[in-house]
Amino acid sequence: MPKGAVPASAAELKKEANALYCKKRFNDAEKLYTQIIIQEGRVRTTPEEFMKTIWSNRAACYIELGEYDRAIMDLSLVLGKERPTSTTGVYPKAYYRLALCFLELGYYEESRRYFDDYVKLTGENAFQDPVAKELQDRIAKHPPTAKGDSESKKRPVMYLIKVLTDDINSAGIIKHEQVPASFCVANINPVREQLKEYLATTILKYNDEIFHMRPWRCWNCGQRAASLSHTPTSYLSHIVPTIISFILPVCGKDGPCDKEAEKFMYENLSGLT
Repeated sequence: MPKGAVPASAAELKKEANALYCKKRFNDAEKLYTQIIIQEGRVRTTPEEFMKTIWSNRAACYIELGEYDRAIMDLSLVLGKERPTSTTGVYPKAYYRLALCFLELGYYEESRRYFDDYVKLTGENAFQDPVAKELQDRIAKHPPTAKGDSESKKRPVMYLIKVLTDDINSAGIIKHEQVPASFCVANINPVREQLKEYLATTILKYNDEIFHMRPWRCWNCGQRAASLSHTPTSYLSHIVPTIISFILPVCGKDGPCDKEAEKFMYENLSGLT
């Protein structure tokens, strides 16, 4: 297969998934898009633009299924870290869908933010689609928050919890958090300590809930887990700020398996940004 080419198997699955989506079989389409993401995630050679299309299409399925927070996570991968300039392809759709998702979740300021980005990207073409005009009208029913309001100084964030010993098909658990807007900037140095404190507090907030979901087994030795090792990874400076907390169950806090978990996380996740 030529370098940079889309694998035939992935292209065929995409074709099948698209057909299912057109038939409004959104659950089935989502499963096929997920299959592509898992399959191509193992090899990591599939063209980025193809994968962005898959994430965008799966997000469309999640929207139809009412799973708006999962759609937001996928759309965050479409937009990434740098603000896109292309007025075609997946990017206008991503901004539009983000505006819709945040509106449905009741985060009106965030919805307005991404709809404005959609308009900036598409220019005079923004309102040629009556569906976009309808979305604008829905957003307009919720007046902007006053500049001095404490809520205007915060942004909603999808906080994804992934237990790495779960089945690879597991979608993880998504919590809705609110973080200071000062965390969602490229230069995090002035608030780095506050961010660390926030992440540590949020880990504790959800630890017991996750631990008591079911009897976990230590990822390393297989014994009954006694605690969870958390590694939160912040993507707050990205176009769509998110946090992913990776978890490994361990047989004892600060024991050998816990230390191995820390080593594993460092070696496998330290390159993520």
